[in-house]
Amino acid sequence: MGRCRAAGGGGGASGTPPGGGAQTRRHLASVLAFLSRTPGVREVSLTPCIEGDACAPPGAAVDWFYTHLLPALRRRPLTAFYAADAAVRALGGGPLSAVPLTSVGLFSIPQHGVDDAVASVLRHHGRALVDLTLTGALLGGGPAVHAVAPWVAASGGMPALTTLHLSVILDAAAAAAIASYCPAVVDLDAPLLSLEGGVCAALAAPAALPALRRLAFLGHAGHGHGVRVGAELPLLLARRRLSALTLYEGRPHAVAAAVVPAVKAAGALPDALHLGGVGPLDDGLLGALCDAGVAPGSGVARPRRRAARRVRVLYGAAPRASC
Repeated sequence: MGRCRAAGGGGGASGTPPGGGAQTRRHLASVLAFLSRTPGVREVSLTPCIEGDACAPPGAAVDWFYTHLLPALRRRPLTAFYAADAAVRALGGGPLSAVPLTSVGLFSIPQHGVDDAVASVLRHHGRALVDLTLTGALLGGGPAVHAVAPWVAASGGMPALTTLHLSVILDAAAAAAIASYCPAVVDLDAPLLSLEGGVCAALAAPAALPALRRLAFLGHAGHGHGVRVGAELPLLLARRRLSALTLYEGRPHAVAAAVVPAVKAAGALPDALHLGGVGPLDDGLLGALCDAGVAPGSGVARPRRRAARRVRVLYGAAPRASC
């Protein structure tokens, strides 16, 4: 499959980029010439130059570049479309391809001025999407906060979507929209900071995400967040049979004591269990993952060996040795 990566910065279209922009015009002309010679291109990635690079134009010139490039792309039978940062703002208006896209990735989505563009992308391509990635720009406290629910709702439904990667903070409304509009999701990951405020309850609604098999919550958790994770996560894991569960906390906050009981609440332990960064898993916590349980309705304690035997991969931190 042909690929084209276009960095914002280029020429050869009507009008003049803000500030003169001879370099921007030349770059646009170069990209358009390349596209004219490569009819097989089916995957496009729009990535603005990093500020400070020799090719980086002023912000207004970046907008001009993508405004003049996109018409040529919209006429192509593309299958995958990726955009980052300032390029995301230019994606509104109409379909990004002459045929339905099956893969879309929007990265480092700016904090402001993008809602109409993101909603437009999902409105025109949501029904055919199989893979969707939405990544917010990183701010001081983690991923940017966006109103994700209206984006998802704009799709009218994404019945073919099986992979959903999110690095934008979810709230209960966003979770409810995902549960309603993305019924076929098999693989879901989201920021660990989303595990509060009713998110898990919304994703655990009756009949929500029936195909879910791989679940990951990644990133940083604040102090005290482990207790909230311990309260929220069981709602989502109960009655589910996952093939993989990943909880990764990037800072040294010991939340394992709250996470392990939450994992035990799952309908069955997953085949692959990744608990990296949630704190050390000592003998007590490891034992708790496989300890005696109570057979439903019997009141008799029985070993949960069959549940533990399903686990093929276990990743976690060992306790620090003491002298």
